[in-house]
Amino acid sequence: MHITAICSGNICRSPMTEYLLRREFQRNHISGITVSSAGTLHLSERTMEPTCLELLEADGIDASDFRSTVCDADVMRHSDLTLCFTMNHIDEVVQYSPAAIRSTFLLTDFAVLCQLAVAHGDIEGDTASQRLGSIIDAAPLLRPLLPPSQEIADPYGKPREAFNLAHLAIAKAVATIAMIVAAPAATPTERSQRSKRHTTQHLTEPAPAQRVEAQPYATEQSHAAVDSTSTTATGTASSATAAPATAPAPAVASPVAASTTAATTIAAETAANRTMPDMPGMPDPFPGRRVRHTNPDIPSLDLS
Repeated sequence: MHITAICSGNICRSPMTEYLLRREFQRNHISGITVSSAGTLHLSERTMEPTCLELLEADGIDASDFRSTVCDADVMRHSDLTLCFTMNHIDEVVQYSPAAIRSTFLLTDFAVLCQLAVAHGDIEGDTASQRLGSIIDAAPLLRPLLPPSQEIADPYGKPREAFNLAHLAIAKAVATIAMIVAAPAATPTERSQRSKRHTTQHLTEPAPAQRVEAQPYATEQSHAAVDSTSTTATGTASSATAAPATAPAPAVASPVAASTTAATTIAAETAANRTMPDMPGMPDPFPGRRVRHTNPDIPSLDLS
């Protein structure tokens, strides 16, 4: 099994991922998986960006001998799993090898997929390579559960803080992937029990509340119309109360009330999502990012 990390110039994000993956695989006693990196820009051979070298050195990693590589069809032909940092990278990679779309992911998305695969009992195999392959195989069914993708921005030419953020996001995602791939796969009995639990919960959980979309008002005239409607409704209701009617006047729907109802519903949904528990024993690479579902066995992550 061979993993390739792909960024733009192959001097910042992808080489940090390459060296951090190797370090984590070694820490977790993972063998049979090799790692390399490449860049989509056709640049001449270069060393790693100095700030990235410093960050890796602080991790105890010597990357002084690194030299950049250009991504091409030959690189993609030897890649079993391709990890990128932006959707543009994925688009460019697929041009070299259309079939690679099946095994090409954002690094951050793949870290979440690994956790989802654990939650669903989709990881199989006796070796790390087999377990990694089973996650790739399960990805088509798990992708719909992913929250909006979070890219890792290119820090090149930016302040030190940008490098620190990129390094932190990469390190946490890499640690999650390595730990899950290193862990023994669930037994058939465990997978069956998890499947029954997921099915039972899905059948018994209450239907989600209907979400009302608040319509924005585009112009000042629209706001004036809303105010006029609200005033008219108030006047009508007052008149109906004063008159000796045998039945109460029907409530007049107000756009403002609809907006308030929508905001309340959305706030309730958001609060519910934020209270979802994380999976015990799993390192949450990016705390706070929430998967939009109600299954407590599926982790909730944040890449912000």
